[in-house]
Amino acid sequence: MARAIDKQTMLDLIIEAKKTDPEAGPFSEWLAEYLVDHLPTLTPPNEWVSVETPPTTQGWYHVAVLDLKTGKYTVEQDLYSIELAKAHGFEPGFCKANRWEERERIDYWCRFPAPPDRRPPEGDA
Repeated sequence: MARAIDKQTMLDLIIEAKKTDPEAGPFSEWLAEYLVDHLPTLTPPNEWVSVETPPTTQGWYHVAVLDLKTGKYTVEQDLYSIELAKAHGFEPGFCKANRWEERERIDYWCRFPAPPDRRPPEGDA
């Protein structure tokens, strides 16, 4: 399980870094570069992600399927299977990928949103 980040500890580290390295240029630019390098999972939940960046956990996802004949997308539910694929000697991937290779292609995926009982109430952060 991921370790919780202590807000005050993080703020102290940021303030300390700002004090000790004035030659590094604007601190906001340094911090942005650091976050890009060290926190690659900043994609907000429920935003579409290219299939070039596959999910790293097994689960149910929305997938955007492009109909190559009409040029229109449909959104469907799909399982991203890691353990099942490996057990049968296949590359992990979406179940609906390559159903009709000449007709459709999965371009994007999106995590299912958290159930209502697991989300903060409206207005809470």
